[in-house]
Amino acid sequence: MSGFKDYFACDACGNKEFKRIYCFGFSFQKVNFSDSLIYDRLNEEKYQCLHCQKIITRADIERGLADLRTKRKYDLKD
Repeated sequence: MSGFKDYFACDACGNKEFKRIYCFGFSFQKVNFSDSLIYDRLNEEKYQCLHCQKIITRADIERGLADLRTKRKYDLKD
């Protein structure tokens, strides 16, 4: 049985290499019964194409990989 590899590629330029970008911060909300603020910590993870600099999310990559699986599944049936 032979195998092959297929990689997620940037939809703008076709490049397959990305770097990870992190953003850190807080999400603040005012509490009704107090003058205090409550907050949640934010950790956003994005990826940037090394060729065209387009920024994509992890969800974009997951959708792209799901499309690759579906495409290859149907390619093998033919």
